Amino acid sequence: MGNKALNTERKQQSALQRRSKRSGRVALSRMAGLGSAMLLAGCGTEAPAPSPEDSEPKQEVLAFENQFECKANSGLSEEECAAARKQAVEVAAQTAPRFADSYDCEAEWGQGNCIQQSHAGQSFFMPFVGGFILGKVLAGNSRDVVPLFRKTKDGPLQTANGVRLGYGGAPGKYVASARAFEKPASIPKIASASAAASRGGLTKEEQSNGRVRGFGVVRAGG
Repeated sequence: MGNKALNTERKQQSALQRRSKRSGRVALSRMAGLGSAMLLAGCGTEAPAPSPEDSEPKQEVLAFENQFECKANSGLSEEECAAARKQAVEVAAQTAPRFADSYDCEAEWGQGNCIQQSHAGQSFFMPFVGGFILGKVLAGNSRDVVPLFRKTKDGPLQTANGVRLGYGGAPGKYVASARAFEKPASIPKIASASAAASRGGLTKEEQSNGRVRGFGVVRAGG
């Protein structure tokens, strides 16, 4: 083979090698990009960690907003349901959170959701009873009545200790953790104004110098 032909062949091989290296670099770059995308996608679909309440075992309970719902879905008479509602209100007077005045109570439980109550010689404000647990579905004749509350008009029903009820698939049927039936070790203390203010409520100074409009404070003359 002549020198000219040999040089031509070497040039062709060199060109092929350069193209092969470029193709390899492009392929590696694409693979790296695909791997990064898959890693990010995997991170993006990772489920959030469940809250402690979500991980607790659930049980079915019967719960109603009023005696009429109770009569329609529990098999009890209206008188029995009315008695259960009355019992829930009595239990709430002993176990519900207590506040020194309506401003403090509404700061935590929502505007218009608090009532004045008296118990054992003490006067205080507490959240309005928005429903009651009649008892456990599998508890036979048990009438373990538990008062329920709402922080907003359409918010979930919850107990005084913060256990929220989940819908159980039929009117009056809900699911809740066993903590829903826990009773406080002692009668709740009346929360002071300073305690409510630390949770985002109104201070005494704001109450005396202004008036409430919605969720804010409007100074006198404002």
